[in-house]
Amino acid sequence: MKALEAVEGVVELLLLKKLSGREYFIYALLEHINGSSPSELAEKYGISSKRTLKAFFDRLVKRAGSPFLATDIIRVSAPIILAEEVWFREGTCLLCGRLIGGRDTPENHIYHSHRKIFMSKVSETVDKVVRQIKTMHPAR
Repeated sequence: MKALEAVEGVVELLLLKKLSGREYFIYALLEHINGSSPSELAEKYGISSKRTLKAFFDRLVKRAGSPFLATDIIRVSAPIILAEEVWFREGTCLLCGRLIGGRDTPENHIYHSHRKIFMSKVSETVDKVVRQIKTMHPAR
């Protein structure tokens, strides 16, 4: 797996959480990769269970190709992603005004109904993350 594909995969999932108004997952992940207990973090951030947080981290690892690379990408990309504006507030999409509920989730709505705008945001964010990585490691 190429490093750029790893960055794209991780950024896409993290950005979906942020734009859907669930940035607490990103804060919990940052604490998790720094050694905090998933069960304590689930309670602290109101995540349904430690398994939910672990499963999300496992999805990021799968996208990155390794836990070490996933951790590095999360650390670099989190501040950039957390600076983005949310697209959902109180269950309503701020892009189209649709109220999301029932089986639909804000993440699914963004991914399927606003895919073109979302993928453009992913590309823009990946560019920022790659620039940040290059300033940290000029030889790469």
